[in-house]
Amino acid sequence: MVYCTGRHSNLVALKDIFTRYALASGQVVSARKSTIYYGGVPIFKGRPKVAYLQPVADKIKAKLAAWKASLSRTFRARKCISHHIHSSLWSSVKAEHNVVLDNSHSHFIIGDGSSISFWNDIWCGDQSLAQTLQIHDMHTVDTKGNDFIQNNHCHLPSELEDNFPNLRQMVEQVTIPLEQKHDFLAWNNSDFGDLSLKQAYLFKDQQFPQLHWAKSIWCKDIPPSKSLVAWRLMHGKLPTDENLMLRGCCMPSVCNLCFQEVDTSFYLFFQCSYAVKIWTWFSRTININLHFNTMEDIWKLVDRNWQPQCKVVIFVALVNIVSTIWFVRNQIRFQNKVFPCENAIGRISSCVFLSGNLTKSTYHSSTRDFSILKNFKVTLHPPRAPSIKEVL
Repeated sequence: MVYCTGRHSNLVALKDIFTRYALASGQVVSARKSTIYYGGVPIFKGRPKVAYLQPVADKIKAKLAAWKASLSRTFRARKCISHHIHSSLWSSVKAEHNVVLDNSHSHFIIGDGSSISFWNDIWCGDQSLAQTLQIHDMHTVDTKGNDFIQNNHCHLPSELEDNFPNLRQMVEQVTIPLEQKHDFLAWNNSDFGDLSLKQAYLFKDQQFPQLHWAKSIWCKDIPPSKSLVAWRLMHGKLPTDENLMLRGCCMPSVCNLCFQEVDTSFYLFFQCSYAVKIWTWFSRTININLHFNTMEDIWKLVDRNWQPQCKVVIFVALVNIVSTIWFVRNQIRFQNKVFPCENAIGRISSCVFLSGNLTKSTYHSSTRDFSILKNFKVTLHPPRAPSIKEVL
């Protein structure tokens, strides 16, 4: 299997590969009987036709139908099956199943009433009938909605009407469809009741705190490998001795940079004598006194009133300091290589120099920012001049 982009030069190179293979092996590739596919579609001339794209659509439909059939076998009487199913999606779907059925997030639109619990499901008002009428022992009663539906009308026994005088008035607020329909579980936060992927994302997104630094870490001016180290640090996922012991590992612990304290995340990056030297150098470079009580404090430095290019430089420096300290720690621990602090500072400076010069962010007049950019040897990027039109 050969992968290439859809460029003319790559197609010519691909044809050359087949020609050389035929000369070496004696197996000639017939151009008339062969088809080159790009993105699952055969290469064609002119405008695309339905016949070209139909095989791809058929494959997608077949996959969706198979997944839907497999998913339908995972529920029994509105409950998830307990045995294991080989699926990359099932574990997540199973964990959220009860959330979807939670009465505070969804309600039923009645059809034939065969799948609705008359007392315990929300289908008549904003609460279940058991909650509205304050009936506390109805959770054990499995009475379906269709037990009271006859000829598209709700018929209540006289005993229920005597015990609950308001029950008929509440039930009559719901319109029972004339045609035969299945009951429909509707999502409360959706306009049409459907739980789309967007609605599910918005629902889950509300459950997590909004971190002001989260999007900034994944800046296009910072290599993702370095952003990943900072991301793992902020989420407590770096395999320091502290985190490994929290996961059940029994091990002696020492900071490999100073050999004085236990290897914890905060000590390694902010309190170790090696890290203190780097932060002191950075403090002198930007001419600001730095003091960190928590790991989130380092990102507060970016929130100051910096110009765009200088802000990028500050953020790149912070991420590279974290990444470099972690790199030096691993070099000493696993490779037994001593990495002097001066070399680490040079490594950080070169990364900041590269990102600061390649960024498209601009510099505006600011003496403070000018000094910082010059300390990192970053070329100033003035804003584009406004368009000038000659007026006669």
